[in-house]
Amino acid sequence: MSAKRCLLQLFEHIKLLHIDNKEFTKGGSRGSRFAFRRLKHLGLAKPVSFIKEGHVEMTHAEHKARGVLYVTQALNMSRNMEPFSSVKGKFMEAMSRFAPEKGNDKDLLDKCKKHLDALTKMHSLMKFAKESFLRGGAYNLEGRFAEVLEFEQMASEFFSQFLCDSFLVAEIHAVRLLIEEVVDGTPYETTAHKNCY
Repeated sequence: MSAKRCLLQLFEHIKLLHIDNKEFTKGGSRGSRFAFRRLKHLGLAKPVSFIKEGHVEMTHAEHKARGVLYVTQALNMSRNMEPFSSVKGKFMEAMSRFAPEKGNDKDLLDKCKKHLDALTKMHSLMKFAKESFLRGGAYNLEGRFAEVLEFEQMASEFFSQFLCDSFLVAEIHAVRLLIEEVVDGTPYETTAHKNCY
């Protein structure tokens, strides 16, 4: 017997009614109730208050396609300098689409997490540079030796983690331009370039 047929027979025996947010089982054996609880725990089944006729659940491929769409939207939002919380929210939506209960694609989920991590670190580097060094519309590093060392360390960690990833070219380029803008023409220029690239 196929798995699909078994599930169909199982759901014929289980009838859930939702009344005032309480679940009442009607019919079905102890075995079918146990099976439904187990499927629900695994995220493979969910109770519904009513059945929509003609409604079809999304397939794994459709969830993956929607997740990829969310990732491209998030990247466009990031490039358009929209608030980082919105970009992060889009990435979280994409990650939920790649999760095992929906799209079931570990590779895409890992890539999405890594891209979000890169954007988060890029955002924190830019924020750190702006808060620590930007004075009067220009970067001023005078008297900020400890902050410069911390900035170099953050940038070095960013490059060591993301430099060889071909999906993160735009983010790597943005951080490189930030470092050049901050340290070029200062005594820290040679050490920053040596430590970061």
